[in-house]
Amino acid sequence: CTSLADECSGPFREGEHVDWRSFFERVVSSQSDRGARLLSEETPWLAEFPGFMSGAEADEMIRIGLGEGLRDEDEHPAQVRNVSVANCDSAVCIQQLFIDELSR
Repeated sequence: CTSLADECSGPFREGEHVDWRSFFERVVSSQSDRGARLLSEETPWLAEFPGFMSGAEADEMIRIGLGEGLRDEDEHPAQVRNVSVANCDSAVCIQQLFIDELSR
């Protein structure tokens, strides 16, 4: 994946550009029963998803991520953003039931 524009098709994409309004409206409406709402329709677009994941689900994601091994996120220098990440690239991670459900 090189960009969202490469991954989007249909109603999200108009030629070479992503239709952010369509994208955010669809995502927010699909989660409205969990309290999702659009906070800003100007760049940067901003949405809130308070019920996206339960505490138990977050704990499960952390457990799976720790199994993959944490590494320093090196896209930005530490003075800009200093975080650790875990990618779910392995077959073991991808085949986790929770990861499969989350990626749908």
